[in-house]
Amino acid sequence: MPPLSRLEHSDPCYRLNLTRHSSRGLPVPDLMDQLKQIYLVYIVVHRGQTCDTSDQRHAGLLFAPLENGYYYYFHLVSNGSDAGHVFEIKKGFDPRTSRTALPSVRVGKTAPMTADSLVQVIQAAPIKAKDDEFGDQHWVDGALSGMVAAGYLTQQAYDWGFNKMLQTLIDGSADEVPGLEW
Repeated sequence: MPPLSRLEHSDPCYRLNLTRHSSRGLPVPDLMDQLKQIYLVYIVVHRGQTCDTSDQRHAGLLFAPLENGYYYYFHLVSNGSDAGHVFEIKKGFDPRTSRTALPSVRVGKTAPMTADSLVQVIQAAPIKAKDDEFGDQHWVDGALSGMVAAGYLTQQAYDWGFNKMLQTLIDGSADEVPGLEW
């Protein structure tokens, strides 16, 4: 995947939110993007919009720098067409403050890495655009697996975080109906 500054914006499967641009209108990477640092990794689950069932809940990944820098939130959004999902990066955004956010799952810490490396690893997670069975939970699995394979996250952190995400998806959702004794 090309560096953040050369990302092709015409690709319909990617959406990138950057706030700074050059005089030619191209995105400008921040110096913080070149600094190696440790990120705290969170899985953020949001309630479903139309029906709060576990399959309607939305999950994304938040990387919060341990010291200075920007938060990076990665998630899939539905584009309403045959493509199915669009990968979106929100730089400087903390989704945990959203009214639909459930308590976040802290996965662990990354090894020191640059923001460009972080973006490249997460962008490499597979997106199955036209598969009805593929959802953001599957994408989170692929993205965290990529972090483990690249050596930035431990397998133990991945296992714990992914299992806690599955529990968060189910806990309190509309499909968790107690057995009624009539």
